[in-house]
Amino acid sequence: DVEAALFGTSLGLRLSDGRQEEHGHRNHMRAINAIYHAGSVEQAVNSGRLLDAAQLLGAAVDRAPRDEALKRRFDQVQQDRENAILHHIAQASRADEALRYDDAAVEWEAAALLTSGADPRHQQALDKAEAARRAARRTQPAALR
Repeated sequence: DVEAALFGTSLGLRLSDGRQEEHGHRNHMRAINAIYHAGSVEQAVNSGRLLDAAQLLGAAVDRAPRDEALKRRFDQVQQDRENAILHHIAQASRADEALRYDDAAVEWEAAALLTSGADPRHQQALDKAEAARRAARRTQPAALR
């Protein structure tokens, strides 16, 4: 549920206690607009904005292990996310090799957004993003620092 992942509500009700969220009725439309602006649910997940939504989908699969359609959807979202992670890592590595450190940092940060803290690539991406930022500062002309 995109609304739950973004705002912690479902149709304006707080998931934590079931009570009405003030102006919560707007959250449903905000969630729809977030997907619209991302281009698709997959693109929103791949951007890192909906990592929680992917995790919620995984929890739904755990609760309904016989729902084959749900499992297929979850597998597809996970594969799309994995492909996006690999793409950002490859782009970051290419940018590092070409000494385009600002571009590398952006790509490493995108990879970090798509990975959870339990994934070893998460910390690696954060570390490499910071290293790229430091390299960018070192190579920047003194007048621009």
